[in-house]
Amino acid sequence: MKLNKKNAKKILKYYLYNNKPKYKHSLRVATMCQILARKWHVPEEEAYIAGLLHDIGKSYHSSEMLDYCSRYNLKLYEYEVMCNPNSLHGIISAFLTEKHFNRMSDRDKLEKILRAIRRHVCGSGEMSDLDKIVYIADKIEPKKEDSVLAKDVIKGKISLNECILSIIDRKMDRAKKQDKIYNPFLDALRESILEESKNKKEQRKIVPKIDVTYNNGGLTDYYKETSSVDKTRNDVCIVL
Repeated sequence: MKLNKKNAKKILKYYLYNNKPKYKHSLRVATMCQILARKWHVPEEEAYIAGLLHDIGKSYHSSEMLDYCSRYNLKLYEYEVMCNPNSLHGIISAFLTEKHFNRMSDRDKLEKILRAIRRHVCGSGEMSDLDKIVYIADKIEPKKEDSVLAKDVIKGKISLNECILSIIDRKMDRAKKQDKIYNPFLDALRESILEESKNKKEQRKIVPKIDVTYNNGGLTDYYKETSSVDKTRNDVCIVL
């Protein structure tokens, strides 16, 4: 199957057309990806396709995702197994996308799209602008809580990195207020983006990080150790 928008839309319909909320969400994310790609000089078609297909793994129920990953030897982490199996939908979406497209056709383009789909859930230690755009678009499309950030990042008032930091801070703050456990890999993502921003000499008033005494339900210390070992975690993405 040729890698293009038309075929990506067919794949989206195949997996999610009967789930209207997720189907419409994917269309909104794809549109937001295209808008951000145009603003931040990223290939629009790659961004649009990644946005369309980022959630097709949600065609499986969360109770089925662990079995699916085990069957195809997709890497798992404790948070996903114990706290939130639904967070596996990123790697499943990338796996399904790869099955439909011929890797020998536009291979470099496909690899970029697959990587962005994998990383859209909670990012990675190293993210391309395409990765960042798909991550952001998923969180700021008009029906999401963080949509208030859309206007500023579209107009360029804040950078992609600044937008990601704001999303993470807002996510952590909501988790603390609701006494919920957030994805501990967000700590590693936040540190990575801050380091990258520092290297690029970006100017930003950093919102104070969530008080470490919260300790994220006891998982924070554990993931400080694992994230240092597997900091790049390029093949797996997870979500709060």
